[in-house]
Amino acid sequence: MGTNEKQLENLLRGSDLNKIEEFLQSECNTPQVCGTVFESCLRRAAQQGIQKNRTETVLCVLKIVKYLCEQNNQRGIHVLIAAGILEILGNIFLYITEKAAGRQLNVSDLLTLLLDCITSVIELQTNKNRWLQSNCDLFLSFLCKSYTNVELKRKVVEAFIGILVSLDSTSMDQIRSSILCTPLIDDLFENILLNLNYFGDYDVQAGIVELLFRLYPTVKRKQKAQSWNHNDETARLFCCISYNNFESSARAYINKVNQTSQEKWVASYHCKSLVVGDIVLEENDECWLDLCFRSRNLGIAFGPRFDYGWYAMSDYVEDFKIEGKSEVMFYKCS
Repeated sequence: MGTNEKQLENLLRGSDLNKIEEFLQSECNTPQVCGTVFESCLRRAAQQGIQKNRTETVLCVLKIVKYLCEQNNQRGIHVLIAAGILEILGNIFLYITEKAAGRQLNVSDLLTLLLDCITSVIELQTNKNRWLQSNCDLFLSFLCKSYTNVELKRKVVEAFIGILVSLDSTSMDQIRSSILCTPLIDDLFENILLNLNYFGDYDVQAGIVELLFRLYPTVKRKQKAQSWNHNDETARLFCCISYNNFESSARAYINKVNQTSQEKWVASYHCKSLVVGDIVLEENDECWLDLCFRSRNLGIAFGPRFDYGWYAMSDYVEDFKIEGKSEVMFYKCS
């Protein structure tokens, strides 16, 4: 073990981010030295942090990766990428998923930084789709583990969509082809869609449907419609979702899922006018209001493209009035 490697391992044990940053900026650490030294050090540190449940060590590993990504190739991130840094990040993803499901620790900061690292590394890769072809299940497994922490789910959904949007059509075709040969992805999506109402936030639900439509071709979605839905009506609406009219057709499907579920975690109302505190909204186009009881968010969507905004009920809204086609309802948010 060289001097640089020993120094980095000692710094990681101490989890002193200031000293680690000084070390990273040292002139003696050329890109090639950083890449070859850091990969083995980070792999060992991540493994020990996971095994011993030392979240501060895992956090240090992620912050080093993020720093190196920000420096582009001035500090060896491309050498790390070639050596398999995404494999290390995948192991950390599994660790965070288990901790989040067991509510053993607050993983919000870890998850945010991890998703940022994965996004940054994929962006710097030549083959941006290679890792995703065999690791889409990491994102979906996190969504399957627990439905109660909506904001963590939102982070994962938004990051996954952002990565997919950044890929070219050839990369997406390769990912779709690999998914068609991976029954585990089918099973994970079946679990997610059959429990879609439990996510308790319309924006997150719409993001999940968007993910599915980006990852599966139309023929496969229609083949799976019955097994992925509780009844014929939701299966029919699922098949009716189209790219050209995604917002409104996905809205019809998600609304039906929420309406027909025994536990009502999202209540959506078709409005012709809306009063929220001092704000009065009167639109010529369609307007939907979503009361998301699990996330405590109030979502407002306007047509024809249903531009969406959401507000925290308890933080911003004291009372609001919904004027529907045949009734007026008042809600008081405590």
